[in-house]
Amino acid sequence: MRHQNAVAIAAFVALFAVPATVSAQSVDEPVDLGSVTIVSETREALTAGNGSTVFGLLLPSGATCPGDSRNDQWRVQTFIVPADVDPGTLRYNSIGPEGDSMYALYGLDTNPITAVLTGPNGAPGLPGLIIGLRAASFEIFPPGTLADGTYKIGVACSYFGDTAIFWDTEFQISRDPEDKPAEIRWEVTSSAAGAISVIETDQGPNSSVFAAVVVAVIAMVVVAVFAVRRSRRSLVTHKEMS
Repeated sequence: MRHQNAVAIAAFVALFAVPATVSAQSVDEPVDLGSVTIVSETREALTAGNGSTVFGLLLPSGATCPGDSRNDQWRVQTFIVPADVDPGTLRYNSIGPEGDSMYALYGLDTNPITAVLTGPNGAPGLPGLIIGLRAASFEIFPPGTLADGTYKIGVACSYFGDTAIFWDTEFQISRDPEDKPAEIRWEVTSSAAGAISVIETDQGPNSSVFAAVVVAVIAMVVVAVFAVRRSRRSLVTHKEMS
């Protein structure tokens, strides 16, 4: 059964090194950390599929949120939104991004992949490892829900619903009456060649360690800036009350 075979990518995180760059912005100004790669059950890059295609989103090795869920209340979100929407502006509720034509990915258990907990830390203020993202498909979407057009699909870290950092890629959806039940086909439209090359060739332990260190340093910078901003807000509030 397809859902049983999907166990291989029940947690599709931190398996290959994909270098990421980011400017040292505050989480008040959400940071785009680059691309995700749509992958198959065998973790090979996918460039096309239909409503029943089982897939996962591959993040950079060691990808983290600025803080964890247990100590700092960070959550991991997934999204599918029209291409003209900036993922950094998204706010999340219990079923996904708020707003018309904004959706979360849905797991093979038909539940939305939202508010996923990060790996726990022993103390507050440390980056939270992104784990536990489930395999997904578009089977749950009734025909016409995802209208023809270009979309962004990706993963975000949110703090009390607000986006702080995200990874995404673009893909095109078109109607396909032969596909049941969703009646769609999709094709990646942003450059996938680089991602495929990384997956096929960049498997050395040194490159993986380097990428993990880079991502960890980025997360620590974002955490530090976030802490400074939060302290400034508290100081301003205290002065106003005084």
